[in-house]
Amino acid sequence: MRRLVVLASLLLLSSAAPAFASGVGDFEQPVAVGGSAAAAVAGVRTTPVLRAPHAFDLLGLRWRGGGADPHVAVRVQRASGRWSRWGEIPPAEDASADPRANAGVSGPLWTGRAVRYQLRARAFPRGLRVHFVTVPRTRLARTAQAAPGERPEIVPRSAWDPTNACPPRAAPRYGRVDFSVVHHTESLTSYSRAGAAAMVLAICRFHRNGNGWLDIGYNLLVDRFGTVYEGRAGGVEQPVIGAQAGGWNSVSTGVAVIGSFSSRPPPAAAQEALTRVLAWKLSLAGVPATGTIARTSSGGDENRWPSGTNVRFARVSGHRDADSTDCPGGALYALLPRLRAEVAARLPAPADLLTNSPFGGPLPQGGPAYLTGRLALADGRRPAGVRLSLQRRTNETTDWTEIGTLRTAADGVWSATVPVSVDGSFRVVGEQLGLASPTARVQVAAGVSLRLSPQLLRPGRTVRLSGATRPAKARVTVVVERQLPSSQRWTRVRRLTLDAVAGRYETVLPLAAAGTYRFVTSVPADGDNAAGTGPVRTAKVLPARSR
Repeated sequence: MRRLVVLASLLLLSSAAPAFASGVGDFEQPVAVGGSAAAAVAGVRTTPVLRAPHAFDLLGLRWRGGGADPHVAVRVQRASGRWSRWGEIPPAEDASADPRANAGVSGPLWTGRAVRYQLRARAFPRGLRVHFVTVPRTRLARTAQAAPGERPEIVPRSAWDPTNACPPRAAPRYGRVDFSVVHHTESLTSYSRAGAAAMVLAICRFHRNGNGWLDIGYNLLVDRFGTVYEGRAGGVEQPVIGAQAGGWNSVSTGVAVIGSFSSRPPPAAAQEALTRVLAWKLSLAGVPATGTIARTSSGGDENRWPSGTNVRFARVSGHRDADSTDCPGGALYALLPRLRAEVAARLPAPADLLTNSPFGGPLPQGGPAYLTGRLALADGRRPAGVRLSLQRRTNETTDWTEIGTLRTAADGVWSATVPVSVDGSFRVVGEQLGLASPTARVQVAAGVSLRLSPQLLRPGRTVRLSGATRPAKARVTVVVERQLPSSQRWTRVRRLTLDAVAGRYETVLPLAAAGTYRFVTSVPADGDNAAGTGPVRTAKVLPARSR
């Protein structure tokens, strides 16, 4: 049987005092801009020099009433006493991603370390607040260059956020990658190789805590030295829905080059890394780098196109093609035609077989698995409307079973979303063409829940643990740890292996000493599932009553 060309890819803001114990913090400051608080010259109002409550590295704005971008510029004073140039605070990449009603938000602007600043604008919005982020410098190991066509080296979140200071608020959501969107991040200063990771963390903190988003908006970021960083959580191989192009997030992937590129293009190393990562990401989705694709706008405040408008995008587009913004800067935008050609030259040529892309680890219980690929015939055609059979088998000894049918879309691309509870393999078959795709192997983590009662008790009392596994497993491991008051570190108290009946387990534990305890459940890997870890629960034992 000839084979199908397929590329498969499984695919509340706190304004309290900043937490600087780990060197990371964010905080806000209201700015009074009415009356004499801002001097006006030639229609432009400028605040007096303002001092932030703490030193900061990045800032952005929030204001009451929402509305359009107010075009506020800022300059900051360095520790040397020198002032930076004026720079406009960018609009939010996706204002519609802000869950708060009747509120306006900007994008983040990297300033470098400063304490004093000034703002200027023709008209300041009501209820203006400046949101600041402070981050430490994180030293990263140098990454190796990948061979052409291979997955580029990508700095994981655990490297640029080693203390988990910017955890996602919710599980990732998945869509499609029909085209890519190129961004720049804006900054008032150049940065060192050692400082780039701090910029990624600062952007994440602002997107999450300043804008109230679920996570950092970009899917991937590239620094001026050619290092690529994982952005929004969910798997760099996966079509994770970000918050990078309002109205188009579910059908695109966003890659941001760190810096400002309005008058000067990115350095050669950054251009090379951008080319490599776009070629790899588009190849996962099975889409070309040249040509265009039409998609329907879902609207939004920053979207250039009203809801329902049919818009044609280049496969490698700039942010300004989708939304009302100057991003990615004039100089970088001018490079896009050449970038498309270079990305296209690195994509695998159509043939009668492409290998599967690697998966980013076990999927969570229930999945779903996001499968995508491309049909390319021997003569180079990528036909739309071809009927395909989606098939699954749980192990190598069972037969393939059809679980659904699908049809190819533009450029021969197909996609499917499949709930998964156990490990298995997938393929698509074109019976009329005599074509079959290579097999895509999927691992699924076992699921385990945990309930704890009570969560506040006296020494010597018992706490009840109960829960269930999904699918049903025979045993569950529970690790109990106590937090040491002196160092705040956790130390293991007990490790239990509990029998489960029809997947359900229950036990009672006495807690003798006062303090805070946490409980972590896990299920080992077996023939059906990868290992799985349940939620972390805590209980507090109060000090004994004095007589």
